[in-house]
Amino acid sequence: MTLTACHGGVLEVQTVTTSATHVNAIQTITTDSGIEAHGNEIGSGTFRLSIDLSSIGGSSSTTNLIQFDAPSSTQEEVGGVNVGVAGSGFQHGSVESRLNALDALQALGISVEIERPPSITSRGERSWQVTFINAPHDLPLLTTSDVAFETTSGAALHQASVAVHEDRPGNGLTGTFTLGLGGAVQTPPIPHDATAEEMREALET
Repeated sequence: MTLTACHGGVLEVQTVTTSATHVNAIQTITTDSGIEAHGNEIGSGTFRLSIDLSSIGGSSSTTNLIQFDAPSSTQEEVGGVNVGVAGSGFQHGSVESRLNALDALQALGISVEIERPPSITSRGERSWQVTFINAPHDLPLLTTSDVAFETTSGAALHQASVAVHEDRPGNGLTGTFTLGLGGAVQTPPIPHDATAEEMREALET
């Protein structure tokens, strides 16, 4: 923002700039087979992910069903079949595709990337590391719903789960600042994203 002041017929121009180093948030989605028993693996099921961006002026959205063994990225989808993942076959069924289809993210110009295939444990548990691109603020955690996993341990069936945790918070600019003249006169707090009119009013107060 450029400020122009006039004194004695001479214009003085000063520029006020607000900035912060951008950091993309990273969250990891992890499935859990529920019990640590020999031969107990996640064998079937689906889940959904949601995000609520109302705290930063957005909306909330929920994905379509995600397969328990969904691939990470769109690059792993060929002809609607998830390459290398048995039993999936969901068109556009990767975790990356499901998340990028969310209206709440699209409305704020946010996309997600999952660069690596899911890590898989001996019990069939998977982890997907999600990077949020171009988020204007740190984001709330994804939440899970409609979790319908089953695991097998012998002839028994056991409920499994899915969780999300934050690996790295994002960084966005919020808050206010003040301007002063000669260290004595201070403006009222000015929003970090103040308009030209808001800046003028603060300086003239």
